[in-house]
Amino acid sequence: MSEYSETQYIRKTIMGIFVIALMFIVSVVVIGSLFVESTDIVSKIFVVLVLIASFIFFYVMKLEYRITDEKIDYKYFPFHRKWRSIDRTEVASISFVKYSALKEYGGWGIKYGRKGIAYNVSGNYGIFVELKSGKTMMLGTVKYKGLCN
Repeated sequence: MSEYSETQYIRKTIMGIFVIALMFIVSVVVIGSLFVESTDIVSKIFVVLVLIASFIFFYVMKLEYRITDEKIDYKYFPFHRKWRSIDRTEVASISFVKYSALKEYGGWGIKYGRKGIAYNVSGNYGIFVELKSGKTMMLGTVKYKGLCN
């Protein structure tokens, strides 16, 4: 039995680092202005909690998938808390492709495009899964060099 698995974290991508850095800068400015201006304590606590929750959200976000001879399991945490599975008997074809996440799916994350649904974190290589039902799914990969061999 052969198996391929991959885990990708948004915090390890250029886009993720940029988003987290931008959130940090905004946080410093917002928190600084909250404590300089005279506003009530509830507003200050609320803003701080929202900023902390946003940092945590981006930090824990990850795409995981496993492809075996029997099934394809995938999960995009925190959107999917449990693994989602596709039985290999439902799969018409699986192929390795180069694609444009921005042009074909409208960006990164969980996106719906003209070619179906895409789960990706970064890059422009993926595993394209076509189901016998006609539905399609793209699983983005950063390990494309290993897949090519």
